[in-house]
Amino acid sequence: MQVAGLPEADRLYQAGRFEEAQHAYESLLAQRPDDPGLLLRLGVTHYERRQYPHAEALLRRAVEAVPEMQPGLVALGTTLLMLDRPAEAVPVLERALKIAPGDAMARRALGHAFALQNDLVKGEALLGQLVEENPDDDEAWLYLGMLFFEHNYSSAALAALDRHLALRPSNTKARIYRAGALSQLGRVAEAERAFEALAGDPNVSASTDYLLGHAQLLFRSQRYAQALSKIERAVEIDAASAKLRFWQARILAHSGRNEEAVGVAEESLRLDPSASGARTLLIRLYGRLGRADKVAELSAWLRSRENQVARGTPR
Repeated sequence: MQVAGLPEADRLYQAGRFEEAQHAYESLLAQRPDDPGLLLRLGVTHYERRQYPHAEALLRRAVEAVPEMQPGLVALGTTLLMLDRPAEAVPVLERALKIAPGDAMARRALGHAFALQNDLVKGEALLGQLVEENPDDDEAWLYLGMLFFEHNYSSAALAALDRHLALRPSNTKARIYRAGALSQLGRVAEAERAFEALAGDPNVSASTDYLLGHAQLLFRSQRYAQALSKIERAVEIDAASAKLRFWQARILAHSGRNEEAVGVAEESLRLDPSASGARTLLIRLYGRLGRADKVAELSAWLRSRENQVARGTPR
């Protein structure tokens, strides 16, 4: 049945007046609290307002009421990506694609999830197919570039990011990744200019991606004090990031501040116990400090992990 007032609420949403649309949907939902269509509409409105936890709760209710609601599954999966929970998003988006295999939005979101999980095989296959079908799919080019970047396929990353930026020149995230790819390729002067240009962009003032990328460039060119300044600013913004802590420890180690580096690397490992990079760094640091017991303990863990991978045990 058509809900009275729904066309007006939808009109507000379609006009981009999301706060007003939200109030309208909330009023309608108060009258019909279990209506899956209203739950979906209100959920995506919260999504548009970047209120992702509220969006997730509403969208889960919608798909619990109607498990085959394909738009609800796509919206829920995309919301989980915004909450940085790609492992949870993957099965939701795969369900959506079983219902509608040709849905480009669902395929793109799943490709994004694979990119966030650094799943090169699945991510490249899906995103590569999308850009082959539609060379103007700027989002797919972005996620493909990010995926290649994280796996150090720097030339491929740069090519994909350039394709994206040709379609969306002002995308700050893509510009940051492009500068990082130039840095990985050793094109220091170009990377330096790219990071300097980004420094004038108000969108990067609180971007840990920017600060980490610039710190990595400074680290690779042995400007450790400047690199440490950048990474410490990033850690202030996101103290719970294992990756940022790892790079902070790595820079401290190269600066000869081994005791400090150990403490930061141990914190990185606490934040992400599965990370092998922090363990490898700690083995080197413990060796420098003569802590043979710690070296043996961490070396045993790494050998066990290598054996699991060799046997095909899930990582």
